Amino acid sequence: MRAERAGTSDQQAWNLLQHAKRLQRDGDSARIANDTAMMLREFAEADSTLAVANRSDPRWAAIPILRGTIRYWTSRFYSGDQLLAKAWIDSGLIQAAHALKEAPENADALQLRGELRYWRWLMALEPDPLQARALLDSARKDLETATQLSSNQPEAWSVLSHLYYQYGDVAGAKLAAQRAYNEDAYLRGVNLIVWRLFTTSYDLEQFPDAIHWCDTGAGRFPADPRFVECKLWIMGTGAVKVDPAAPWIMVDSMVRLSAPPDRPYAKLFGVALAADGLFRAGLRDSAAHLLDRLDDRADIDPTRDVSQYAAMVWASMGDTGKAVARLELYLSANPARASDFDAEDSWEWRTIRDDPRFKALSNHR
Repeated sequence: MRAERAGTSDQQAWNLLQHAKRLQRDGDSARIANDTAMMLREFAEADSTLAVANRSDPRWAAIPILRGTIRYWTSRFYSGDQLLAKAWIDSGLIQAAHALKEAPENADALQLRGELRYWRWLMALEPDPLQARALLDSARKDLETATQLSSNQPEAWSVLSHLYYQYGDVAGAKLAAQRAYNEDAYLRGVNLIVWRLFTTSYDLEQFPDAIHWCDTGAGRFPADPRFVECKLWIMGTGAVKVDPAAPWIMVDSMVRLSAPPDRPYAKLFGVALAADGLFRAGLRDSAAHLLDRLDDRADIDPTRDVSQYAAMVWASMGDTGKAVARLELYLSANPARASDFDAEDSWEWRTIRDDPRFKALSNHR
């Protein structure tokens, strides 16, 4: 606050910014509660307040940064509507440009532009592949520069922890998530940071770390089904002893904690993961029976992601034929992902990686 206060000598602008922040927080609460009317009302009043503040001090970068932040979170709310999200993203980028014109090395302004650019990329709003790659690279540069300019940018580190996955840099993703958590363990959305610390540790085969972050998430966020799901993933690593009853307890808990519309998928997904737990508990026949009966229905799982997870279990059991059959079903719904298997080096596929049938998946169309 001291650094922010030093940005203006206009008392009215300062007072208006503080009032707008309170309105923004109320709007954020409404957004999280899915109260669209209240969110839009609070955000609109905050933006109007900031417009008045801007007339008092048109050169204070904090004002367009907050206006752009409001637009960013509004665009996130409308993630299911590309055109509506695009309008809010573009409007937010205009505000980020205003802030950077006044303060080219403002870490918060660079973070805002990086977040908006990355969200624009995630929303697939840039159809040209070369321009899309340039957009991703520019988002990365903005966010990394923000972290270099300021020693306290946990949200920038948080976004980088997700962005680095797009470059296949799992180790970098974990380090960024760790930095975000270290800088602010109570950051908005920190449950996602803890989840990324689990997933990156898991992907890197750092299972003691994975167990630690899974337990941390379960302790801090007991109502989040992710931190029941992670226990199922760990059961499939061989890093812990598995009680044959435990996978089913975890599946029931994951389904119960999931939102009602998500429960059919949670059940389907949970059964696939439970099969891996049963295999690790020495019940191979029971695991195979579950997987053979697993009906990955398109009305529950249109992208057939569960089939990919089932394939991982078949791979861990050493059955390449059934693993490939499940992956073919997955690729039938996601043909653009075929190239992912061209140089697949994830540890989950280690037992079947050299099999010609697995290698041939990259040619699937």
